[in-house]
Amino acid sequence: MLFVLGQALSSGRDDLLRETASVLGYSRLTEASRRTLDGVLAAAVAAGRITDDDGRLRAAL
Repeated sequence: MLFVLGQALSSGRDDLLRETASVLGYSRLTEASRRTLDGVLAAAVAAGRITDDDGRLRAAL
């Protein structure tokens, strides 16, 4: 996710999840992979690695 955000600078949640899945080699975002990536995203936000500014996600500096 940090790689994707580094390339895009900022992203909406759905776009970030979809693009992260693509970078990881998935051709589509299934419900199971969405739940997994949502958990990873929540952990990254809680750890301060990703910031959420009114729905725009950015890699923390």
